[in-house]
Amino acid sequence: MSHKYFFKFVLHMFAFSVLLGISMIVADNSAITFPVKLLISLLPVIPFLIAIHTLFQHLKSLDEMHHRINQESVIYSLASVAIIAVILGVLEINEIIPHIPIIFFPVASLIFWAITQIFVTRRYS
Repeated sequence: MSHKYFFKFVLHMFAFSVLLGISMIVADNSAITFPVKLLISLLPVIPFLIAIHTLFQHLKSLDEMHHRINQESVIYSLASVAIIAVILGVLEINEIIPHIPIIFFPVASLIFWAITQIFVTRRYS
């Protein structure tokens, strides 16, 4: 990822993380009305959507080989996250582990995508 897109992506994912933490703390306040809680709870979605848009902008700027690398990386990352989700889901259903919030799965997909890109890129080098 070029420095321009990488900086924007990291900046917005950081904003997402900060707003998520703030929204969890503020929304836990029982004195806040439901509409305000809803609005505060959805605030972290804005920087997340901007980060995803930045990712799409970056993908549009790539050449054909890098498109192929990203395509394979996405497939491997989604498969990895799906396998992990099924394993954790079975463990959760059988009450072996506590509930895991679904918000972690899109973030895990992005992390796995970055990791698998390293290995897929090596194959093409």
